[in-house]
Amino acid sequence: MKKINVKEYVPPYLDPFIEDEDLVTGVSFASGATGLDPLTSTINMVIPMVDQLEMFSNYIRKLEILVGKAEANNILNNSLFLVATGSDDFVDDYFTYPMRKIQYDLSSYTNFLVAEASTFIQVNV
Repeated sequence: MKKINVKEYVPPYLDPFIEDEDLVTGVSFASGATGLDPLTSTINMVIPMVDQLEMFSNYIRKLEILVGKAEANNILNNSLFLVATGSDDFVDDYFTYPMRKIQYDLSSYTNFLVAEASTFIQVNV
């Protein structure tokens, strides 16, 4: 991991003991069992993706205060961003609760999730 300058452990942004250095070197905004379908985070009682994105916006403001706007931009421009989601939409939502099965067949639900992912990326890139 050192060859590409990635930490072994990326601390959660919401960690009450997070240190300034963690903000400079990277944090995680993830909330397990969140999906692209807004209903999934409601069912699982976890932080929705839209709220995770708001935390990221707050992080950027904090980073700018810590290192200045130019260095914050440099850090962000040289960072790796990962978004992993979708499986909980099927496992915890579509196949477990009847609500989405009533609204969508499997193919239509998949198209709905692709549209949600596209919107998330377009709005937030």
